[in-house]
Amino acid sequence: MSRSPTPGASGRLRLASRRLVGCAGLGLLELNRTRRRPAPDLGRARTIVVAHLFGLGDLIMTLPFLEALRVMAPDARVILVVRSTVAPFLDGVDSVDRILGVGVGAGGVVASCLRALSNSRSPRPDIGFLPFTGLASAICLAAFRPKHISGHIVDMQVRATFDFGRSRLAEVRHPTEMAFDSLRTIARVNRAEWGEPSLQLPAGARSLLPPARHGEWIALNPGVAWSARRWPIDRWIALARSLSELAGVALIGGPEDLPTTRRIESAVPGLLNLSAHTDAAALLGTLAACRVVVSSDAGPLHLARALAIPSVGLFGPVDPSLRRHGGRTAIDLIASPAIECSPCHSGEYPPACSLPDCMAAISVASVLEAIETLRENRPHEVST
Repeated sequence: MSRSPTPGASGRLRLASRRLVGCAGLGLLELNRTRRRPAPDLGRARTIVVAHLFGLGDLIMTLPFLEALRVMAPDARVILVVRSTVAPFLDGVDSVDRILGVGVGAGGVVASCLRALSNSRSPRPDIGFLPFTGLASAICLAAFRPKHISGHIVDMQVRATFDFGRSRLAEVRHPTEMAFDSLRTIARVNRAEWGEPSLQLPAGARSLLPPARHGEWIALNPGVAWSARRWPIDRWIALARSLSELAGVALIGGPEDLPTTRRIESAVPGLLNLSAHTDAAALLGTLAACRVVVSSDAGPLHLARALAIPSVGLFGPVDPSLRRHGGRTAIDLIASPAIECSPCHSGEYPPACSLPDCMAAISVASVLEAIETLRENRPHEVST
């Protein structure tokens, strides 16, 4: 099914509703922001709050920003507010002093933040950062009432962001670059001095992989939050069948991915299905033990790249240039140039088509070739 670039009536209604809510959120933050106060001195900051309630992949791509912030504000207490489901994956992050996990359901953000504030003896934060994140994070940050706000509220439906540092609208760019923009409004920082997003394995990380018949494992992550990013299941089955002759094949994901992984498992005997067993420590340890990871644009892909595990990313509706990291251990496969509407995200978000042509256009043969390139450490273009 090809995607129409014009959203339908329901899409326009959702878009209008989100814009109204977004305006309310912006107004709330503007009330908490002192426009005429001079830019704060990072070196003298006592407490800094970073609110980031987007998904795991987006958060992984802001890790270099957190490292830079730690160096530039060595004496500050840095509090990172994330989704409660994401917090366990950050045990190896030593650039923050406290990780606060909050719920993102109705009322969960404000209630969690206010509860944390009531139990905290910390003074009012000197600075609050919104590095590439959305309205829920903005509401959360407003609850902390920081003296100065820098960063962005991103609305992927209109592919725009409100830049608090400059009080203007801007285009959405790579999450790492936008995170560093929030620092540039306060201090001089050179993005080139900071490397790719990276994670250290926490002490409790453990692999669930037994010895493989062929000596190595390849992990497949067929699950993804939005159906428009999903590679067709028949392609996953064909890929798993071909790979099972070369290496051990593990299916990873969350419990919500079990219906998909069980279909693949039933079609290809001998696969190891770990979808129901990969908590944070197990998923990190399992990824680290794999030779290659294959995934759509989802958390496990970005975890693998932060752990420097060779990976193949499958992209269709999403522009891979806005998600890329991992250097020469990463290959991104995109749809054929003949799919004119890819990447889209120009109207409804997530995209309206549930089985888009752009994902179906990625062939099993191209994925196998990318895997072999990484397994054999052959030279390849950084962007494929």
